[in-house]
Amino acid sequence: MICFATFLKLNGKGLRLLILSLALVQTCFLLVMYSTELLPDSINIVNVESIKIYWTGGGEIDNEGGDIVKLGEQNMEDFFVDIAHLSCFKAGSDVEKSLLVKRCVCIGEYSGEDCGVPREVKSAVIGGEVVDVGSFTQRERPRRIIAALPVNHELDLFEARINMHYDVVDIFIVQESNFTNSGKSKPLFFKDKLSNGWLSKFQDKILYILRNDHPPSGFIDGKAADADMRRHLSVEGLKMLTDVRLDDLFIYMDSDEIPKPEILTFLKLYDGIPHIVSFRYIWSIYGFFWQVDSNVHGLEKTFEKAAVTIQFFRDFYNYDASHIRTDDYKDPKMDNSKMLGKYSARNESVGPLNIGMAGWHCSWCFKPEGIRRKLLDAPNSDFPRYGDYPGKTETKYIERLIKHGLYFDMRPLRNDSGVNERTDPEFAPPYVQKNRGQFQYLLVNPYENVDLPKV
Repeated sequence: MICFATFLKLNGKGLRLLILSLALVQTCFLLVMYSTELLPDSINIVNVESIKIYWTGGGEIDNEGGDIVKLGEQNMEDFFVDIAHLSCFKAGSDVEKSLLVKRCVCIGEYSGEDCGVPREVKSAVIGGEVVDVGSFTQRERPRRIIAALPVNHELDLFEARINMHYDVVDIFIVQESNFTNSGKSKPLFFKDKLSNGWLSKFQDKILYILRNDHPPSGFIDGKAADADMRRHLSVEGLKMLTDVRLDDLFIYMDSDEIPKPEILTFLKLYDGIPHIVSFRYIWSIYGFFWQVDSNVHGLEKTFEKAAVTIQFFRDFYNYDASHIRTDDYKDPKMDNSKMLGKYSARNESVGPLNIGMAGWHCSWCFKPEGIRRKLLDAPNSDFPRYGDYPGKTETKYIERLIKHGLYFDMRPLRNDSGVNERTDPEFAPPYVQKNRGQFQYLLVNPYENVDLPKV
């Protein structure tokens, strides 16, 4: 009110005062916007001067500069169909029956009035309580999903990922280094294949980042080196994107983790989701056939924080992905209590929303030579670092581990011969199961009928 009254008083004293008054109004508006925490509709995280990355959109990859990528748009109509007075989720509805009875008729594992809630979300938990699916409402427009992951030589898993996620993820930020996690030089497997046309029909959504600067603190501190890798991935990747909205989602994944596309689609289309979402994956080792039985193996996967809104990512972590899987936003040393208070005052739930059975984590899922490479490439923070034991890096030894379902420390993964599509239809991603020719070594124990002595 004070700003507006001042404008009226000055407005009648000539053009010069009019210009001054307009400037004053603009300044007052900015001050009001800042003081009331009004958020812009979209932001640009672009600093062109600091770009040191590749953009691949098909053809030869070129690092002389790099294009700024504007995130695309999808419409809710792409995912929903109007039936009577309802809007039914196409993938979760029997559209013909829905038209006949004039309500959404759900199929498969979907539920909700609009058949848009997948089974995994229906049983999700926040704050120790199962979520009320009625609290989720359709958005006016889909949020964009930015999926970021570091890669090494996980080529088959990446091919499965992009086939499964291409229609729901808006951009894949893929970072490859020309050195290992322990500092040794390595080939650029992804760059070479992408440059030669691999996944050409998907390359319009691949933002490839080359990381060729070693961590500032070197490789002795493996945790610091890993944190630098994650920070570089998000900070440098987001610099290449424009028209990013504050309610878009940034999802960090390791290269051996594949979330279910149904869950990503839900996160894309519904409001009522907190700022943090955690996933717990179906965990396998060596191949999907060795699904880990925690009662036998002794370890189990817990919920991993994976997705954050761009707003939360900015406010608490300054776009540094090394913090995503932590509780650093609650750490007193981070001095976030004031910001958390602002979120609470705006009634914004931080979360996390914990979603179980959210996808697949296939650890060490390579052929023996690929496992050997990963052992030798492992960061110094791994303990024990099995790549330091020459006997454990022999491919013949690794074959015996795979055959008998034993981890590197000799603990069994389970007490039986493994799982398959008959014992567990969800033991592997659907795309992997449909393309057995390419993924056979991950679906069936390749040494099951080979006579190999137990380790």
